[in-house]
Amino acid sequence: MIETLVQSVGNRIRNGSKARGTFYYGGSSIVCQGLRFLGILVSTRSIAPDQFGKFATAVMLIGLCGLAKEFGQNSAFLSCTRPDPAYARFHFLISLTLSFLVVLLVTLSIVLVPGLSDLRPAIPLLALIVLIEGAYVTPMMIAQKRFEFRPMAMIEISATAIWLLCVGLGSKWYPVTLTLIFARMMESLVRGGSLLSWHYRDLFQGEITGEVRRYFGRFARLLTPQAWVENLVGNLDVFLLQFFASQTDIGIYERTQQVVRIPVSTSMNLVDRVAGAAYSRDQESHYLLHRSLIQFMSVIAVGTIVGIGVVQIFLWFFAGPLLGGGWKSAVSSLWIWAIPFCLFRPIVWNFNLFFQATSRPRQLLLSLVAMLVVLSIVGLIVTPKLGSRGVFVALGCSYFFTLIGQAIWCLRVVRRAPGAPVTDLVH
Repeated sequence: MIETLVQSVGNRIRNGSKARGTFYYGGSSIVCQGLRFLGILVSTRSIAPDQFGKFATAVMLIGLCGLAKEFGQNSAFLSCTRPDPAYARFHFLISLTLSFLVVLLVTLSIVLVPGLSDLRPAIPLLALIVLIEGAYVTPMMIAQKRFEFRPMAMIEISATAIWLLCVGLGSKWYPVTLTLIFARMMESLVRGGSLLSWHYRDLFQGEITGEVRRYFGRFARLLTPQAWVENLVGNLDVFLLQFFASQTDIGIYERTQQVVRIPVSTSMNLVDRVAGAAYSRDQESHYLLHRSLIQFMSVIAVGTIVGIGVVQIFLWFFAGPLLGGGWKSAVSSLWIWAIPFCLFRPIVWNFNLFFQATSRPRQLLLSLVAMLVVLSIVGLIVTPKLGSRGVFVALGCSYFFTLIGQAIWCLRVVRRAPGAPVTDLVH
């Protein structure tokens, strides 16, 4: 009886921290999405489509060069339950060191590739973005693992507000790609400065022993290709459009993707960091892990439907007066093709987060490989004919087939005995 009582109290504490984390992080996500939506309205009316295309190219370049710093250290640290602070220190040092390599690759790409020459004035800003984002990922994950979502919410709102201020003023005074890149740099600077000043003591404690290096090394064997595949999946769409579309078309696609992020922001972004921390914490209990998965999946499904409805209402009644008839027609024509992608993406990435946080690198790698293969095959077939519409078709197909595979695997796991082990650690 005492054991049952203790377990009940423990479950209440767990649920309470999840609820509070979801409230703070979800609330901040809604506020930030509102601020970003204002930025979309302001910048879209003032900045030409080809400038958004160049910005999307710059983001894609950072992503592809970011392959050099992806060795599975983020997934390894997220799923780590060991109290030794040396694991955080090692993660911070390797992430920051590899960020300098990414800066070098970005610079060389812009200087040597003729099609990227327009980005040369932005090299210092792009370098700062890479270094800042590489430095703050460790303190952000520390706060996430500790369920410190209330201060994280304030940091996110502050960073997004700075982004909105830069976008708003820059769209009026200097409506070019450099303004968009500068706004992202300032957002990263506020977020990174806050996180680093908050958790800087945690980044320099503990002795990095052979056991620490072996822990990350064991994960790297599977997680390095996983991280590379994930990176390619996230940047392949714009990469395809570089060959089959103009900068103006890429700019329209980029603006449509901003609208597409609304369903993601009302679903996955409400709970992603809370869910990751909850999955990692509950992974030793089959019952708690299963319950957390169902809870977060329900929230995500409802949020996705609400987000799609909000976007549709906006395009029907408000896009014309706020964005202009040309932008309304362009975005609305792409949005129809993007709806399947909006439906499947949040659920798939929740499964991916579940695999990542519970030390299931094989399932995560298989999911990402499936997405990459389908996206590449379908994208190469339909993008030359349909342009940006074809990219959304390819994205929808890749996420749909991946979701089918994930659902089949999950059903098999749920049917296992409650006492069966739930982790799939890499040894």
